[in-house]
Amino acid sequence: MLKRFLSKISFRIALFTAISLILLAAIITVTFNQISYRNEMRQLKQTEKLLKDDFDRLIQYQVETAISMLTHIHQQAQQNEITQDEALKRGADYLRQLRFGVDGYFWADTRQGVNVVLLGNTEVEGKSRWESKDAHGNFLTHLAAFHPKFIKKTPFFTSK
Repeated sequence: MLKRFLSKISFRIALFTAISLILLAAIITVTFNQISYRNEMRQLKQTEKLLKDDFDRLIQYQVETAISMLTHIHQQAQQNEITQDEALKRGADYLRQLRFGVDGYFWADTRQGVNVVLLGNTEVEGKSRWESKDAHGNFLTHLAAFHPKFIKKTPFFTSK
């Protein structure tokens, strides 16, 4: 009888120990997974921020290049080295070929909203884009015209 009783107690102890170990392993696993998930999310956000910052820096450098290029052409026209018409043509041609990133390109509009350069859409060039909106419903040319600090300008196209 005592053997039977001890075997029942030892069985219960063994069962309790096994269940306790399984629960402990589950708690440790869940905790570890939560910590790993949080770390991965933090790293993902950091990587995303770095990529966006790099892209912004790339665009900034390319905008500075475009402004320098157009300013130089504008100075050539001001010094009568080339005609105003030739300067406008060169500036438009050069700007049309300038790219950033995989599929980024530049466009230029006058302060009145008339498009000077728009890659891949020469039908728009020379026409007003004053009422054109982006995918979010924002006016494209109004933003630059009413918020001059939004977009760096060169007198090249805007003084015409």
